[in-house]
Amino acid sequence: MNTALQQINNQFIKLTCIEDGMDYIAYIRVGSVTGVLDHGSRRVIITSDRTYYTRDSFSVINNKFSMVIN
Repeated sequence: MNTALQQINNQFIKLTCIEDGMDYIAYIRVGSVTGVLDHGSRRVIITSDRTYYTRDSFSVINNKFSMVIN
């Protein structure tokens, strides 16, 4: 794998997530994300080891990924 791609995959994005009614900060490794879904009032971030729920909009999530990739 080329070095630039490895550096992107190893970057983290910071999201405010929710679980059991409590907000928490999650640092999600970009390379582990396998999907982002809309689930009503929440967005679902699927990674290789767990699922995160966030109230952040798709545009906020997209901006955070864009900052890492650009």
